[in-house]
Amino acid sequence: MPTLQFIRRLLLHVLPGGTKRIRHYGVLPNGCKKTQLAQVRQALHQRAPNPQATESARDFMARVARVKVNACPCCQVPLKVVQSLAGQNHLPVSGQGRPTTTANGPPL
Repeated sequence: MPTLQFIRRLLLHVLPGGTKRIRHYGVLPNGCKKTQLAQVRQALHQRAPNPQATESARDFMARVARVKVNACPCCQVPLKVVQSLAGQNHLPVSGQGRPTTTANGPPL
């Protein structure tokens, strides 16, 4: 495949800056997933989900491996969160907030 054709096809999948990518639609949007799934189960005459299949990781580890996830493995003292670091809510838009060239070197 020629280089220009490859780049053209690749850029068909790149969204412009500020555009929101929609990944879940139809029956599974995040805002109303529980209600939608309950209605779909009822329409398809399916039974309710197994409560063990929806338990949290902490409960699963306590039940199956008898491991306390939030305790020190050596002394079994409960751990507490001292500080949480804030993460980025979104990826930076290319070309903003970062210089395209350096003072002493080639373009980045």
